[in-house]
Amino acid sequence: MMRASNNGRLAILVGAGMLVAMAVGPVAAQRTGSRIGHDAGPKDGAVALRVMTECFVDKRGSMSRRWLDTTPDGSERKLVLAENQSMSDCMSGDRLVMYGRSLRFPIDAMRRELAVAMVRHMLRRHDVSFVAPPADTKPWYMGLLAAMPKDTPANRVALGFEDFGHCVALRQWDDSVALVRTEVGSEAEKVAFRTLIPALAPCVTADQTTHINAVMVREAVAEPIYHIVAARDTSGTH
Repeated sequence: MMRASNNGRLAILVGAGMLVAMAVGPVAAQRTGSRIGHDAGPKDGAVALRVMTECFVDKRGSMSRRWLDTTPDGSERKLVLAENQSMSDCMSGDRLVMYGRSLRFPIDAMRRELAVAMVRHMLRRHDVSFVAPPADTKPWYMGLLAAMPKDTPANRVALGFEDFGHCVALRQWDDSVALVRTEVGSEAEKVAFRTLIPALAPCVTADQTTHINAVMVREAVAEPIYHIVAARDTSGTH
């Protein structure tokens, strides 16, 4: 199994924080300007990415679900590149009018923000259960990894980040859901993040430290929450 070790978990957090700022692979190079009120610059990348992924969920829900159902590896990249044209309507229009500058988003960052958008979309539905899962619930990707041929490449960094988020979500489920529900930079986000702090330490090694903030933790717990809730919604178990 490719389950990350405790030491791996901490290294993942450092790497994940860097991915937001670094375009390691030009998955989507977009000319941008938006309803943020000015021509988009490098500091506006996170806002532009949120707008795009919210649009993916609204207009390309099936594609969004297929994306999150792939493991973070080569098959994910192939799917995203194949769907690039169908995603183009979310890269223009009244929500995100593109011109002037180019922003590049790595697949990793897009996937994490897409998971947040998916959970927030599900939270707006009244027929989806967010009841806490059993404490022994396994990470969603374990079955996929077990079915893969030996030596199949997988993104260990991304899986380690998922492992951390799964650990936090199971320890404080309601608080994790509450964090995803909040707006970035809001007072509610600060309160939700502070409430989750007791769950963070057991999910990383005790002998190392790194900077963990609300945005990072929101992204970490979002996809585990999505898969747990989606599986329950599909099976009809509430």
